[in-house]
Amino acid sequence: MSRDQRREVEDMGRRYGVPLEHARKVGSISNHLFTELQPLHQLPPACGKLLEAAAHLIDVGHYISSSSHHKHSHYVVANSDMPGFTERERIVIAHLCRYHRKSMPTPMHSAYQNLPPDEKRTLLLMIPLLRLADNLDQSHEQRIERLACRWTDTEVTLQVHSRGDIDLEQWALSGPARFSASVQPPGILMKARD
Repeated sequence: MSRDQRREVEDMGRRYGVPLEHARKVGSISNHLFTELQPLHQLPPACGKLLEAAAHLIDVGHYISSSSHHKHSHYVVANSDMPGFTERERIVIAHLCRYHRKSMPTPMHSAYQNLPPDEKRTLLLMIPLLRLADNLDQSHEQRIERLACRWTDTEVTLQVHSRGDIDLEQWALSGPARFSASVQPPGILMKARD
């Protein structure tokens, strides 16, 4: 993201009580995952800035209610002015916020279904990265220091270097991942290193 875009998402996060250190960590991890796994998803670099922006804003919905905060985050972002981002970019960011947890897009989600096919595909490739990034700071204590990605045709291995206990992050990654049937990502394996 540009300096102005980063300032915009951080200011918006502050307005809605988002813990800035957690937002920055999830943003950093999502950017790293996007870059490291670019040969797999093959999305243009401009998509990485949208992923990072969404990482800063996934928790704005807590301002309204912790229950279904992902849906509230979608609403807040979709209906906010975001200087430095186009309307289409803002809509993609809002959808990333919506699907950062719980269900993946379904035919019943009309806002998603109304998107152009290329945006739907882009979202289906970025949502798993955002979910991984958020889960890698599940404790909100920024324990992940470094991350390296390796992959084969069947799995992605995350080599995680951390300070302190990352049991909560490992637990979060061990749950059943909810991915779209139309985009079959490889399995995820996390190897922790202190």
